[in-house]
Amino acid sequence: MTEHQAVSTSRRKLVVLVGSILVALGSGTNYVYSAYAPQLGAKLHLTHTQINIVGIAGNLGVYCSGPIWGKVVDARGPRIPLLVAFVLLAFGYGGIRAFYTGAISMSETSTSRFNGDVAALFFFSLCTGIAGNAGITSAMNAAAKSFPDRLRATITGMVVSGFGLSAAFFSTTAHVLFPGDTGALLLILALCSSFVMLLGFFIVQPVPHTSQQDLYQVLPATESQLSVVEQWDTFSPVEPTYEQEAIAHVQRTSRARDEARRSRSLVREDVPFLSDGVSSYRGRSRNAARLSLEMPAWSENGSQDRGRGRSVSMHRDFIDATSNLKQPDGDDLDIHGSALFKTLDFWVVFGVLSLLAGTGLMYINNVGLIVQALLAAGNPEWDRADGGERQAAQVSIISLANAAGRLLIGFGADHGKNKYDAPRSYFLVVTAIVAIASQVSLMYAEIPDHLWMTSGLLGLAYGATFGLCPVLTIEWFGIGHFSGNWGFVSLAPVLSGNIFNLIFGRNLDNRAAKSQPATPSPTHAFIRGLPSSNELLCYDGSACYTDSIRLSLFACFCALAISIFAAWRDKQRQEPEHSKAGVLWTVEEESTSSF
Repeated sequence: MTEHQAVSTSRRKLVVLVGSILVALGSGTNYVYSAYAPQLGAKLHLTHTQINIVGIAGNLGVYCSGPIWGKVVDARGPRIPLLVAFVLLAFGYGGIRAFYTGAISMSETSTSRFNGDVAALFFFSLCTGIAGNAGITSAMNAAAKSFPDRLRATITGMVVSGFGLSAAFFSTTAHVLFPGDTGALLLILALCSSFVMLLGFFIVQPVPHTSQQDLYQVLPATESQLSVVEQWDTFSPVEPTYEQEAIAHVQRTSRARDEARRSRSLVREDVPFLSDGVSSYRGRSRNAARLSLEMPAWSENGSQDRGRGRSVSMHRDFIDATSNLKQPDGDDLDIHGSALFKTLDFWVVFGVLSLLAGTGLMYINNVGLIVQALLAAGNPEWDRADGGERQAAQVSIISLANAAGRLLIGFGADHGKNKYDAPRSYFLVVTAIVAIASQVSLMYAEIPDHLWMTSGLLGLAYGATFGLCPVLTIEWFGIGHFSGNWGFVSLAPVLSGNIFNLIFGRNLDNRAAKSQPATPSPTHAFIRGLPSSNELLCYDGSACYTDSIRLSLFACFCALAISIFAAWRDKQRQEPEHSKAGVLWTVEEESTSSF
């Protein structure tokens, strides 16, 4: 690969990365639901359960369509899903806005939980969820396939951070441009989110990253540092073996580490590796922790320099180098289809995602109702305008923390793996602990001002979960069918999220029915278009939802237990790999009387 080609490829990757982040930003609009759900419910006289049913539709669209979009993206690329997302986002949010503004009138006759009007809202919300999954699947696939494994968690974290930032971006934009206008927020969602899908249609395409062969072609070599690959090509047209490629790779990086390791006493066992420079060692020496390998140096005319030799020792850090050479992107690992469901790893990541995402979705979809419950505690004349501002503030905090969690988990997981050889699954444990802390803080929040800690911690945990699980999906099952595999894994929140949301809504409705104030003040009958006389509110403060939080807290502890098991399992698998594949190579020149 020439320098010009390398620069061109780098630019294409940057364009794909930026485009993927923008597409992800437009894909996460379901997180904005809590910013307009209370106003939508009050305007259309919906119960809390009905509000949650409409919100559940968006979640169903996101997660249930995952396997379908995954297979489409793996087989045909991201363009078809992005085009469909463009249409569905405009249609879905346009329909919800039509109900809110009265362009589509609500029926006043049916009082059932799932009447025709609620079914229509359910369908429009479902469309937005399906579109969101089409967008984020396309964005993650293009970005993940454009960069090597050592950067994969970071790149994936950057893309999905846009997904998490969506709520803050759209709610803040609407609040600044059209304060207090929920109809304007829905219009912005319809136009802006669909536009970025159309933009992604043209620029979001996977860019193959540099192959090993390309890397070897551009590597310079002096006479004294002639690579094994070049030596082999001098004598044979056959491609170099795995071991020869490994030696060539580590020779380029070993000298800086050599001085630091000279003082260490390494037990060495001499094993013949190459004879006359061309013989092949195909048994991979995977049963020794450390090996001392002898190979000849070569003179200018290609003959052996018998006065000098090279002693190549291996240390356990070499696992990264050899794994990158043999499996640069997890390409050799390809678990998919029915085989996916037969692996324990699938059920581990599925279980953790189900429990943590279900907890997150319950809070994200209902934070507006939680704010209302705390403000209305013993105060039927609470300020609705103040409630709307506090509600928007919590949505923004969740969104920013969500984006930060996705970024931080990407950087942290890559850094821990590349520098300390720590399995990425270790960070699942940290994520579960943060989720537990968020639920504990919510149980003790008595006023809306206390919710910032819950929103921040919950956003971090939720974002970290969705930033890490796609990377673990690639690491455990391979990248060849990543989108399809991730589609199945992302079904996890469907059951838990919907159950948690329905339980939350039912608990709130039951409490509200028992705690209606005797006579609400007529002076507060209408504030910002919200008819308080028709509102179904709970006036018991945090007691309105404490039972629901106990359920989510238990779920987080279960997720912690599974995460600890996943981390232990990865560590157990890693130790045999160290002893088999072994190690970072250090090269030192030494004189020999004969070879």
